[in-house]
Amino acid sequence: MDAAAGLAPAYELWQMSRLCVSAIDQLVYPQGGSDVGVRFIDGSWTRWKVGDATKLASRFRGERKPVREDTLTPQQQQRVAELVANPPLSIARSVGRVLPDTEPPTLELLPDGIVAVELRVPLSNGTDRTLTRYLSPSGTDVLPKDPVK
Repeated sequence: MDAAAGLAPAYELWQMSRLCVSAIDQLVYPQGGSDVGVRFIDGSWTRWKVGDATKLASRFRGERKPVREDTLTPQQQQRVAELVANPPLSIARSVGRVLPDTEPPTLELLPDGIVAVELRVPLSNGTDRTLTRYLSPSGTDVLPKDPVK
């Protein structure tokens, strides 16, 4: 068990080429949840519970494309540096304090040209918080036209 995160370790059960997957669709249920249906080219399918179904499905469809920081506009690069240096998080003292971020942020280009910035911010209690911001080309915080997690 990963004591820091409170999770059991993950083990790979099997693998297959991405070319064998024909689609990943978010499954909607009345009680909510974050499930996807993974359809394979042979017509079979499986249901998976994932952390963020919308994000996984949009990545598979190519609606979110990873980008490098050096491809961002200078204004976006400056805003990313500000977010990394001083993440705007409100953390209760009982949870701990924000520690310096040692991992680079995840950057993805959305269909409307907005860049999604995702930071995993470490806390002194051994956990982390995820901070997501959406940046326009001018580096200002915005919401995407059709919010994609």
